[in-house]
Amino acid sequence: MGLGDSLSIAAAGMRAQGDRLRVISENVANANSTSTTPGGEPYRRKVVFFQSVLDKEMGIKQVKVVRRSNDPSPFNRRYEANLNMVEVAKSMLSQTLALLK
Repeated sequence: MGLGDSLSIAAAGMRAQGDRLRVISENVANANSTSTTPGGEPYRRKVVFFQSVLDKEMGIKQVKVVRRSNDPSPFNRRYEANLNMVEVAKSMLSQTLALLK
């Protein structure tokens, strides 16, 4: 393997990681985004899939992004739980104030 091959492999890795960082940046920017329509889903994070691909012209394997897709995992219901906690705290405070009257 020559210097040119090494540089080509390194450049391919840098391109793939650059794509990954762009997707991560988008995920961070939209992490707290909610649906724009009632009953719609909030932002679904994106994931990147890499694969080692043979560059037939150079005869070397390089890493490439082969697919970008939305994460299919279920949404975290943490926000709903937080809202329920606020409601319980308000109720307890109201009951405490009623007892003090």
